[in-house]
Amino acid sequence: MVALCVGALPMGDLALDYCVTCRGIWFDPHESTRLAPASILELFRIIHDTQASDTQPIASYCACPRCREILVATRDVVRSGPFAYHRCPNGHGRFTSFAHFLTEKGFVRYLAKA
Repeated sequence: MVALCVGALPMGDLALDYCVTCRGIWFDPHESTRLAPASILELFRIIHDTQASDTQPIASYCACPRCREILVATRDVVRSGPFAYHRCPNGHGRFTSFAHFLTEKGFVRYLAKA
């Protein structure tokens, strides 16, 4: 994991943990919603600059970096469509892939049935 320092709303900075190998991001509680728009663009740049040619999928089970409990696979829905992540059962945060982060933030949308 690599520590990334990005701007937050309404002010200040956030320290995000980013896995270069699987391109996953660990968000402590409410960090995803506090990202400043410029920070999301900066996160795109960082992920592009650090992308590894030997990217691997997220492991079938992961542990919380705070309490070491096994993360629970979870699905949620936003305006742009469904997305998935792995959350700590003790509420310490969540681990999400970059692709699902794009859906959560509305950069990727699913086609309507019509």
